[in-house]
Amino acid sequence: MKTRNIILLALTALLTLSCHSWDDPSQEAGQQSYGNQYIQETNVVTIDALKTQYKNVINGNSLTQISKPTQLKVIVTGNDEGSNLYKQIYVADATGSICISINKGGIFSEAATGQCMLIELEGLYIGGYGKQPQIGISYTNPTKEGATPQVGRMSRYDWQEHFKLIPAIEGLNVKPVMVGNLASFNLEKDCGKLVTLVGVKLKGADGKITFAPQDGSASIVGGCVNRDIEGMSNVVVRTSTYAKFAAMIMPTEKVNITGIAARYNDTWQIMPRSIDDITLTTGNEVLDITGGDTPAPAEAKGTGTKDDPFNIAAAIAKCEEVGETASTEKYYIKGIVVKGGTVSGGYGNVTFDMGDTKESTTLFKAYQVAGTDGAKLADGYEVKAGDEVVIYGPVVNYKGNTPETSGKSAAQIVTINGKKAE
Repeated sequence: MKTRNIILLALTALLTLSCHSWDDPSQEAGQQSYGNQYIQETNVVTIDALKTQYKNVINGNSLTQISKPTQLKVIVTGNDEGSNLYKQIYVADATGSICISINKGGIFSEAATGQCMLIELEGLYIGGYGKQPQIGISYTNPTKEGATPQVGRMSRYDWQEHFKLIPAIEGLNVKPVMVGNLASFNLEKDCGKLVTLVGVKLKGADGKITFAPQDGSASIVGGCVNRDIEGMSNVVVRTSTYAKFAAMIMPTEKVNITGIAARYNDTWQIMPRSIDDITLTTGNEVLDITGGDTPAPAEAKGTGTKDDPFNIAAAIAKCEEVGETASTEKYYIKGIVVKGGTVSGGYGNVTFDMGDTKESTTLFKAYQVAGTDGAKLADGYEVKAGDEVVIYGPVVNYKGNTPETSGKSAAQIVTINGKKAE
């Protein structure tokens, strides 16, 4: 009997422990499945500070070992899931981006896009390849006599010792910088960033040519094919012949191309991460000002009358004056559409963002505005980025942080590019 009771007690305890482990799992259980959990934050630096410290090494296409504890707190912006980034990932913080070279396939399983990491750099090497900053190990090509060391791929075992998955970092995300070109980008500061080139055309696209054919119809360099973009002399779209979208026919229409903006010396190489990074443009995308000085806000002008409408700066100032309770007075406001909108759902109104220029980042929202004279707009009616628009209606500083027109169809479009909106 005693033996039986002991066995029953043991089984009860085992079942209790088992139930507890299922009912109360650790929130960090998945994060602890990969990497080195013993990495600590002892000397966290920014990517910009790291690249500045080793600027001469990077620009000289040389390398050096990082000899003291140094960590990066970053988010993954690109990996090998689409097979276009080969045995490498790109990580970023608020100051910049850098490439991590790893001799392993399927890195995306542990370094998913959007995953945050703490990376220990001590013992690893930093250097440049075509002046593109990279972190890895020292490697010398054994097939080339007299070859100099360069940054190579660390083994999967080394990688496991040098990273730790961590929860989301406030302020970091994988939203790309949306631009029409890279003219304002700095090759040293901005290389490695995730960008979207908006409304570009691929040179030579004829409805038949693919991104990276292996039939000899395109020049293959380093296992990749570079495709030129119309109107850009130092920017190419770079696709591996092993990428999952290599056989995709290049669109003849204008497209948005998202990818890692890597550099090879003085050439930008846009590397899409997957087929989802290549889409047709809508014409309503909002472009960001990045890589250069942010333009000063426009001077407030206008009195809000029909003959002297507010510009956007003046409209925003009026909203701040009015506050969170809508104005009883209506005002005329004139500006350029930065982010367009389309009428849908049978509501007869449309929402879009306006600035004093099409590159403006200080915006006023035309919220659910009707057509000219209050007319109901038909579904499918578009207000497009770049349109010059005059609107008329009450205003409000919604929730204290969003200057906009107030009330569903309370405001109306006076003209779009000098014509009535009907």
